[in-house]
Amino acid sequence: MPERIPKELVEIEDLTIHGGAPVLLRRALARLASGELLEVRGDSPELAEEIAAWCRKEGHRYLGADKRPN
Repeated sequence: MPERIPKELVEIEDLTIHGGAPVLLRRALARLASGELLEVRGDSPELAEEIAAWCRKEGHRYLGADKRPN
């Protein structure tokens, strides 16, 4: 299986999907080619759930959460 290395990283800190994060996500995604990966890091405890739902809504694949501290 090929190694999954993100092409871009977005630090959304304490932003949420309802608090401005989609603006940063869309800007980063616009710089990526189809199939390239975006890593998202943030402080919100609900981030993984919110990002997964947002990805489904927007037509993106969500590959899961890594629970390591930033």
